[in-house]
Amino acid sequence: MLVTRQAVAADRLQHLTVQQRGGRVALTFFVSAPDSGSAEAVAERLCRRALAGEPELSGWTLTELRLGFVASHFERLFDGAFRPSPDQEPPNP
Repeated sequence: MLVTRQAVAADRLQHLTVQQRGGRVALTFFVSAPDSGSAEAVAERLCRRALAGEPELSGWTLTELRLGFVASHFERLFDGAFRPSPDQEPPNP
């Protein structure tokens, strides 16, 4: 909640997940962005806004920012799952 309330419509934040382990917190951002650089920039801006604007985060710092590729995971997972057989016409969405 501390990070999501810093988001504005232009950030195109869909949602985020939070995991805590050993005194560290990992945030996973789901952002609708045109490319990976834009998505990473949104995640960093939101973290920095939250660190600067939320008193509850006083003393916390951003120590690492990593980019993951969720879309490529699902492309591999479903590779070929939605292709029509050679004798079928593809559906008209």
